[in-house]
Amino acid sequence: MISAMILSFFNQLCDFIYNSSWFTSIILKRLIYGFYFSSFRQINKPHYPPASRAEYFLYTGRRMTMRITILLITSIVFTLAVSAHAQPEEVEFEIPMRAEWDWISAPVIPENSDMEAIFSEIVERENLHLCKNEEGQFYAPNWDYNNIPNWDYHRGYWVFLAEDDTLIITGEQVDPETPIQLRRGWNIVAFFPEHTMGYLEAFSGIRRWLSVIIGRHGDIIIPTNGYPVDLGIYPGDGTYLKVAADCELVYPQE
Repeated sequence: MISAMILSFFNQLCDFIYNSSWFTSIILKRLIYGFYFSSFRQINKPHYPPASRAEYFLYTGRRMTMRITILLITSIVFTLAVSAHAQPEEVEFEIPMRAEWDWISAPVIPENSDMEAIFSEIVERENLHLCKNEEGQFYAPNWDYNNIPNWDYHRGYWVFLAEDDTLIITGEQVDPETPIQLRRGWNIVAFFPEHTMGYLEAFSGIRRWLSVIIGRHGDIIIPTNGYPVDLGIYPGDGTYLKVAADCELVYPQE
């Protein structure tokens, strides 16, 4: 109860400091400093004149220590207030899609993850026939049917289009080192790195469990037989994987 009240007070203080004008913020800092320093001075005020040089330097040292402590506390509060209100940079990611079946993904956390909202412009052009996830759920606008709860940025999707088109997803850029949880069996995964990467490199961390790779471009790779054709993975690609056990995929970084 008490910890919740303290946390609530701290959050409100951060909000107030962040939203205050520059002049108000300076006044607030001076009030905090003055309150603590005045209290300390009354408690630790030495006898005058000081009984010894050592007592004088002890008192001066305590004052300096308190001054530094209060300034550090104030700086930390301001830093946390700004960090708490910092907005992530918004990006627009374009996915060129080919007609008929395609496998796609996006290294973006959508600002609106509703499937109908994400494909709204393509549906308006009457170009999307079907979008399907790895669990067999699908969105079919021509049938007015959708049982995919939301776009999961960790996953890839199959889409069937009448003609070539481009999907634009707006949101927060995904950290390329974000882990993807894989279940035993088949998974269609998103690709987070910002540059092209070969299969051998991209899936090196799960190679011991990897059975089959099917790429967006139609290449099929059996890791135990080597990588005879490695067309690579590009941002926007979805890749179909079969793994022998539950594992975690993290794309390597340069």
